[in-house]
Amino acid sequence: MNFVYKAEAFTQEELDYEYKEVITTFYKRVKILLHYQNMALSNPTHIKRLLLFFLGFMKKKLRT
Repeated sequence: MNFVYKAEAFTQEELDYEYKEVITTFYKRVKILLHYQNMALSNPTHIKRLLLFFLGFMKKKLRT
């Protein structure tokens, strides 16, 4: 992540690690997971788009 300000007390690696922790913790909350589940179930094209993205991702991963 590109931070605008970095205090001298933190290294760039520490900031990146903590940022990843914050994002991961937020998206693993039950309320957020249920919201995304309900959004996906109410919009079938969303599920199709996610499936196509996942298949493209796996295809690219298998090539490397």
